[in-house]
Amino acid sequence: MEFFREFEPPAPRPRMRRAPRRAWHQPDNMMPSAVPAQALLLRTPGAAVWLGLVRAYPNGFECTLRVLRRGGDAEDEVRPGFRRDPDPFANGLRLGVGYPDGRRGVAGDRLRQAQALQDADEETLRVLPASAGGNMARWDAELWITPLPPAGPVTVVAVWPEVGIADEQHAVLDGTQIRAAGERAVPLWPEEGLAEDAPAVSVRALVVDGDGPADDAGAEGETSGGGAGGVTRG
Repeated sequence: MEFFREFEPPAPRPRMRRAPRRAWHQPDNMMPSAVPAQALLLRTPGAAVWLGLVRAYPNGFECTLRVLRRGGDAEDEVRPGFRRDPDPFANGLRLGVGYPDGRRGVAGDRLRQAQALQDADEETLRVLPASAGGNMARWDAELWITPLPPAGPVTVVAVWPEVGIADEQHAVLDGTQIRAAGERAVPLWPEEGLAEDAPAVSVRALVVDGDGPADDAGAEGETSGGGAGGVTRG
């Protein structure tokens, strides 16, 4: 076997340990509950930004941010000052979220912002871009916003001077509806890896049947209501 020894694959590297989860991290053991809400944040003759596809968890909600640029693949359509980078946050887009109790958060560099907020109180409002990608014509990002909002209006604020929107633009989501949807998220398996110094997220045990969610005490006929989502512009 001497001949083949140099062709033996290298020994596998030891698996890296996953960092402990904290109470504000997005759960990876849950099926979220969808919320029928969306908002057009910005629109110009050459660009538009909308937010929608809201999915709620017990400790926050995620949503999709989509940026569209008309003729964005043509070099001569890009405004002066634009970087050749599809990431709108690198090209001046600013996005913030305000809760009815006065808490505020802004989207930014995910890793840098997560590190800055690592030791902040779990009730601190965090707006964290997760997976993102696209091109100069269309760009999508998933935003993780935590914790769940209190009942009342959730204000989304955006400006983008580079496309001609220097004044704050406001849209409103229904925090009451988002919070109720978070209570309907379904655990898929027990949560693991939560940091010892962070309290576990309390989740009502759910089962899914033909009548909708019901608690583990076997309550019959209990269904989760929720009216149609309304979005207003401010």
